[in-house]
Amino acid sequence: MKTFITFITLLLLFSCVTSGQTIIIDESIKIDSTRIEFKSNHISYDYIAYSTIDNKKSDSLSVNVYSIGLGSLGLIIKFIDDIDLSLLYYSDVNEFDGKHTLDIELENYELTINKGKLELGDTLMGIVSGETKEFEFMGKTCKFYFEGYFHHIIGKVLTKRYEGGKYDTYDPRH
Repeated sequence: MKTFITFITLLLLFSCVTSGQTIIIDESIKIDSTRIEFKSNHISYDYIAYSTIDNKKSDSLSVNVYSIGLGSLGLIIKFIDDIDLSLLYYSDVNEFDGKHTLDIELENYELTINKGKLELGDTLMGIVSGETKEFEFMGKTCKFYFEGYFHHIIGKVLTKRYEGGKYDTYDPRH
C-alpha cells in the first residue's frame, strides 16, 4: 500500500512539472500584504493587484487576487479536488464577444502557499509567478506575465486601492 501511495504521489508531481505547473506548500511563509504585478508583451498594460476575496463554500474554495476598478486582471486560486490557478480578465463593458470576462489560459506558473487545506478564519499566504499562453486582445496577439505575493483571511474581503494604503477588511456574510 505504501508503495502504491508513493507511486501515485510521484505520478501527480511528474504531471504538475511536465505541464508547467509547480505548486509547493511551505508552512514557513510569512506575508502580510498583497502585491501581484501583471505585465504584457504586446500592449501597454501594467497592472498591480492589491485585494483579495474568496467564495468559501462547504464543498470548494476559490481565492481571487484582484484590484478595484472598472476593468481588472485577477488570479484565481481554486481548492476543489486539487489546487489550481487561473487568470481572469474582467471589464465593465461586454468587450469579450459580448461577455464581461475573458478566461486566459496559463502557459506555466509557480505557486508557493502556506497551506493546502483551509477553513473559515485561516490565513492563506503565498508567492506566485507565471505567464499566460498567447491570446488575441484588441487586434493583437498578447501574453501576460505575473509575479508577486498575497495574504488573505478566509471568509473576509481585504481591499486596498493603492500601494502604501491601509486595507479595508470586512466579512461579507454580515
